[in-house]
Amino acid sequence: MACPRLKLFCFKVETINKWKEKDTVSRERKEKKVGLIGAGGFGLHHFQMLLEAGPAHGMRLVAVADPTSLPAATNEAMETHALQLYPDYEKMFAEENLDGVFIATPVPMHFAMTSSALRQGLSVYLEKPPVTSVRQLDELIRMDAHQRVQVGFHMMSWPGIRGILHRIRSGTFGEVHSLRVLALWPRNTAYYQRASWAGKMGSAENPIFDGPATNAMSHYVQLLCAGAAAAGGRALSEVRGEFYRARPIESYDTCSLAGKFDGGPSCSVVMSHSAGPGAVTRLTMETERGTFTFDDADFARAGRNRYQHSLGFAHRDFGLFLHQEVERPRVTLANCRTFIELVTCGLSDSGGISSIPEEFISRLHTGDEELFVVQDLQDLARRCAENGQTFSEAAPPWSLKLPPAP
Repeated sequence: MACPRLKLFCFKVETINKWKEKDTVSRERKEKKVGLIGAGGFGLHHFQMLLEAGPAHGMRLVAVADPTSLPAATNEAMETHALQLYPDYEKMFAEENLDGVFIATPVPMHFAMTSSALRQGLSVYLEKPPVTSVRQLDELIRMDAHQRVQVGFHMMSWPGIRGILHRIRSGTFGEVHSLRVLALWPRNTAYYQRASWAGKMGSAENPIFDGPATNAMSHYVQLLCAGAAAAGGRALSEVRGEFYRARPIESYDTCSLAGKFDGGPSCSVVMSHSAGPGAVTRLTMETERGTFTFDDADFARAGRNRYQHSLGFAHRDFGLFLHQEVERPRVTLANCRTFIELVTCGLSDSGGISSIPEEFISRLHTGDEELFVVQDLQDLARRCAENGQTFSEAAPPWSLKLPPAP
């Protein structure tokens, strides 16, 4: 008999503590020297984490490579900690005796930088997404035969998430029928002006594919894929996809994906940066023992100090790997292949990116900032997520397989 709707986070605190105890870090070990490529954007979080908690994770930041002008506060911190600044990462590799490197740069740079680091024999923490094409990913997997790359899907390091995946693998939920992700995060003008590659598709040689499922909210797509694998899912046997743009950008800001895993559950992803000002994030799991959800409030309970923050856990995992206290990184390049396949096959099925007609779009202004909002998209997205549908299957007037814009 199906049980009532439950919250995944309501598992006993002892379960979370058990996973924490498994990660106990030895305090009697020599710090490993690491470098950081990219100290702006999300790289600044890595910079601060390495300075504040690096020693606790068995790492010491010794150098930063960044060709741009860094903020005064960052330069001051570098001087205080006697860090060496390089305008070129290859020069940093040549002159520093590093054990590992953190790569926190725009996605188009990931392939070349990771390739170079692997040729130098370094262990690599590579920010998500690793790359956005199967071809580039497979080449990196080939180069990383000894699995020295940890991909920065840091949610996968949080004990709460790992406990859930363990319960799926062990059969606590029984058979998992479906996994569904709904994520609606508003993004305004400043977001699309944050970098020259924002909202771009790139080229075959330099793919960017910037958008909610492939960048900002890719953590949740990777989590869905990991959950499907834990439930016995193997290769994707079916993928349906639709990609849209409300904002006049090259890439997409709204998408829906649906698919099926051989020997495992069905899946669906509904995401948008143009569904209105309210943010929503939800993972739903349909099993033979009931429906379980994991949402914004649950993610917020990950904690406030550095050991309870998922990025802190990811740094700890990389430190454990650098010290050979675990056999492999938490998330390897190979672990990301299904994620890359899902989004790229979804784009292929979509036939490209379709522009939503302006008659269905309103614009909200706050000063110089502008938010594009698709009419009734938030309600539509919720319905599609609940039913595992793509947008066109729910038949709103703007999603009837519009021809891709030139």
